[in-house]
Formats: sequence, C-alpha cells, structure tokens
Amino acid sequence: MTNKTKVPATIKERVTLACKYIIMIGSSVRKIKAKLKMPKRDLDFLARSRTMYAAQIENRNGYFTPPFQYLEDWEKQIKAFDSALKKAKRVKGMAGEKNTKKNDLKDTHAALLDYVNYKVRKNPRLAAEIIAFAMMYIVKIGKKNKQDFTVESGDGINEAILRCIEYKINGKRTRASYEWEQSIDGGETWMPLPNTTKAKTVAKNLQKRVKYIFRKRITTTKHGTTGWVVSKVFYA
Repeated sequence: MTNKTKVPATIKERVTLACKYIIMIGSSVRKIKAKLKMPKRDLDFLARSRTMYAAQIENRNGYFTPPFQYLEDWEKQIKAFDSALKKAKRVKGMAGEKNTKKNDLKDTHAALLDYVNYKVRKNPRLAAEIIAFAMMYIVKIGKKNKQDFTVESGDGINEAILRCIEYKINGKRTRASYEWEQSIDGGETWMPLPNTTKAKTVAKNLQKRVKYIFRKRITTTKHGTTGWVVSKVFYA
C-alpha cells in the first residue's frame, strides 16, 4: 500500500506538506519517493506540466542544482503541445499531432521523475521537501521484494546505474560473471557493456533524449548461464 497526497499548489502548502511528512516518517524518511500521477485531461495535463516546469526554474532552496538537463527542451515542448491543442480544436485531423506532442512531454516527465528521485536518494533527510517542491506526489514505500533488475540515473550526466540481485547458491554468495547489454531500438539490436564480477555496472555516455533498455544475464561455473532479463525503459 502507498500513501498519496494532493499536489501542493503554493510554496506555503509545499513547506507544510514537507514538514508533515518529515515528522510522520521520521527515521523511515529514506523509504519515500516521488510519483507523477499526471492528469488525463489534456488541459489539466498541460497545466500540471507548466507547474512542474516553474518549480524547476524556481529551484527553491537550490535542491535542483545542477538543473534538470532538459529544461530548454521542456519549455519548447510545452509551447508545442499548447499550440497543437489549439489547432486540434480548430482543424479536424490534428489529433495525431496533438498526441505526438503530448508523448514528447510524457518522455520528459519520465526523465524528470528519475531526476527528482535521484535527488531524493542523494538527500534522504530532505526527501519530502524535495518532492514537495518538485510539485509531485509523495509516496511512502512499503516493504516489498527487491527487484531483480533496476536502472537509475548515475552521478554523471547521461549515465545509468544498473543493478541486479547478487547470485547466490544455497543462500551463499558465489563467484559469477554478470553480462550487460544495452539497446536503443527496442531490443532489435544489442550492444555489449563490459562484464563485471559484481551485480552492478554503470552505462556511460548515453545519447541525450534516447530511450534505452538494458538486459543482463549471469554465468556461474556450477549452474552455467541464465536467460536474459530485460529492464524497463530508461530515458537518458
């Protein structure tokens, strides 16, 4: 189960909300994250995007430093979607263009969410306030099984940290080789990354504004090679 809050509309509401969560969660503050939950209605979606963009420009308390790398593109996308919405009302057959512009914003929002949650992971004691100032929902993470394969933003620009569950035999760590690959065409072709002996690697020099998927498999002397496990889409 998760706890959700309404998106705070003003600075005062954001501060109040952040303080409330810091007090409520206390030592468990590390177990919260940001969530988007964007409105479905086009005009509300556009308004929400503008609000989140304004929050990044405001950069309250300097939490969003260095800035989100797609701010300039985001501003252009907001204007393009606004224009497409107006055209769609006047001209028949413009729904396709409108949906394309909306999908561009969705991709940017996904990258923003990853950026905000990266800030949260780096500053767990300020997590609630960071999320509130980003104009996002605060979600308390309950206990759940660890995901087998995760991809998160790295410390550098256009980096991704890949992690998986460490291979064990009878509950004990065993020597293993972890293979990693990346794809930018939805899995049609794959490019190998260096193998590791640890259940973690960093993909560097990713292309800006490109959708990546990653996959991993593990080889051990005793059990041979596992099948490939594919990650969710990561927007670099």
